[in-house]
Amino acid sequence: MKTSEIIIFYSGFLVALAFCFRNLLLGNPNDNFFSEKTRKKLVVPKDSALRKIVRFKETKHSLTPLLYIRVIPYLIALSLLVVGTILLVINLLVGNFIPGEIFQYSGLVMWVVYIAYELILIILARVFKI
Repeated sequence: MKTSEIIIFYSGFLVALAFCFRNLLLGNPNDNFFSEKTRKKLVVPKDSALRKIVRFKETKHSLTPLLYIRVIPYLIALSLLVVGTILLVINLLVGNFIPGEIFQYSGLVMWVVYIAYELILIILARVFKI
């Protein structure tokens, strides 16, 4: 396995995870364009299990409250990164039973999926004003 394949794998996942983490901490300005009714539906309740897993609190600096559309992608990206890292370590220890291109493509796909996800949310919030 080449080093470039590992770098692309981790850069794809870590960039998406960093942006998800930033959206959790600070919120996203596009979330303010959702209608008040939609925002109330998307807020994670105070007694939810997601609040126990993701321990972020709304502060005066956060633009929006903790929303499902921000928590779920963060948890998915984090779990995919953990599973990918475990597979990568097993692959390096056992001897390349998974081709390195698969890791490279999964990192690139993560970039594309995150960009598409953000674009869909921007279109829903700004154009359709859901």
